[in-house]
Amino acid sequence: QERLALDVGDEEIDPAVVVQVAGAERPPGDGPRQPAAHQSQLREEAAELRRSMLTKDTRKIEEEIGDLLFVAVNLARFLEVDPEIALKKANQKFSARFREMERLARQSGRPLPEVPRDEMERLWDTVKREEKEAHRAVLAPERRG
Repeated sequence: QERLALDVGDEEIDPAVVVQVAGAERPPGDGPRQPAAHQSQLREEAAELRRSMLTKDTRKIEEEIGDLLFVAVNLARFLEVDPEIALKKANQKFSARFREMERLARQSGRPLPEVPRDEMERLWDTVKREEKEAHRAVLAPERRG
């Protein structure tokens, strides 16, 4: 029986095949060619994930999360963004925010694990708000009087 390039059973797909497919001008399953269509697919996959969460079927939830990530990666590629770099930067941003939450908690006299969940959420919101304000201040043109 003929073996197909992606027919690898339980093994991982050969990275060389992934590179070949991903490097194609229009790889199969690449998705739509308009950002709005990608966004529509993201909404559709998010809705499917919400429905699967109601069933509490972890295999179905895992499948839908995989589909959502796949569409997000396709959108990133369409926008010429490296999804791996984008994810690394998101992780770095999360880590920096979390460290700032820890600093604020210590400043108030408590280690973060002792802070109630609702207060942690407020700390998170504070950190995000301050981050956005600092970012806006950097981008804002200087005012001359």
